[in-house]
Amino acid sequence: MKKIVVVVDNSGPATYLVHLIKHNLKVYQWVVVTNKNSAAHRVFTEEGLRCLLKENKLEPVKFLAKIRPDFLLCATGWSGFELPYTRVAKSSGLPNAVIFDNWNSQRERFGYPAKDWRKNLPDYIFVCDTEAYRLAKKFNFKNLIKLNNYYFVDILKQRINKAQTNQSQTVLYISETLSFLQNSKYSKEISIDGEKVVLEKILKNFSKFTSCFGVNKLIIRLHPSETVLTKYDFFKKQYPNLIIEIEKPQNKPLMSSLQEANMVLGQNSMGLFIAFLLGKITVALSLNKNKTILPLPANCVVQEVDDIFELKLANNLPYIKKLLFAETYNLGVALKKII
Repeated sequence: MKKIVVVVDNSGPATYLVHLIKHNLKVYQWVVVTNKNSAAHRVFTEEGLRCLLKENKLEPVKFLAKIRPDFLLCATGWSGFELPYTRVAKSSGLPNAVIFDNWNSQRERFGYPAKDWRKNLPDYIFVCDTEAYRLAKKFNFKNLIKLNNYYFVDILKQRINKAQTNQSQTVLYISETLSFLQNSKYSKEISIDGEKVVLEKILKNFSKFTSCFGVNKLIIRLHPSETVLTKYDFFKKQYPNLIIEIEKPQNKPLMSSLQEANMVLGQNSMGLFIAFLLGKITVALSLNKNKTILPLPANCVVQEVDDIFELKLANNLPYIKKLLFAETYNLGVALKKII
C-alpha cells in the first residue's frame, strides 16, 4: 500500500483534503502533518480523522526521511507552512503535488511577486474544477492534473438529502480574517474597513431583509484564523432590538451553520460558495467595485447592500454542473501519472 504524506495548516484546504482522504481511506496509507493548534487540526478532528494526524517537530528533511512516503501532497495556505516540505521533496526526488482548494491568489501562495517564487512550485498541481483549471492555465502553471472535487460532490449530496432541514430564519454573515490581513500583502483581496460598513448597512436595513426573505436574526460567523474575537460585540449594544449572535468557528462546524441558515452573505469567503452549492440564498458583496474572486453567477454578486433586495433568484444547479469536470478523474488515475 502506497504511503501518502499530506501537509496542511488552514481550514479551507483541510476540508478539501478530508473529503479526498475519506474517498480513498482504505486505498492508501495516510499521514497528515499539521500544527496541534491549527484550524486544519480541528477540521480533521471534527471529521473523525484525528488518528491520521501527526505533529512534526523535526525539520522537514528529517521528517520525510524518517516517514519515507511514496508521495507528498501539500495544501496552499497563506501561512507558507507547506512550502518547506515541497522544497525538500523536489530536492530529494520524492514525487509531490499541491492541491488548489480555491480561486484566490494562486501565484501569491508560492511567494509571487518575488523573483524566485517559482522555486516554491511543486512538480505537479491538482485542480478540482473548471475555473481553477482556467486560472492555472492563465498563470502558466505547468504539469496540471485534473482531480475529482470530492468535497463539492459530497456537499451536493447533502443538499439533496437535507434540503430545507432544520433551516432557521437566519441571515449568516461570514466574516473575513481582517486582523490577519490588516498588515499583510494580501490586504487588497478584501475591504478591511468595508466589512464593518456592510454590517452596519445590513443592520440598518434589517426590516427589509425580514420582509423580503423572512429572516429575523443575524449571525456573524468569525473566520477560523481570527484573533480579535470580540471585534463585533459592539453591534449588540448598538442594535439592542435586533437578534444578533457572534459565532466562533471553534464552537460550531461551518457546514452546520450553513445548513441552518436561510441566507448567507459575505465578501470572498469560501463558505459563501459552499452555501451556494447547498442551494442557500447566497450573496457576495463585491465592495468598492472590487471583483469577487468566487466563481458565482451574476445574480449572486452585488455592489451595494440595497441591491440585494432586487436580486432575481434562480436554480443554480446548471451553473454548478458546468463548474465541475464532466469526466471522472479519481486519485488513483492521477497518481499513476506521477508515481
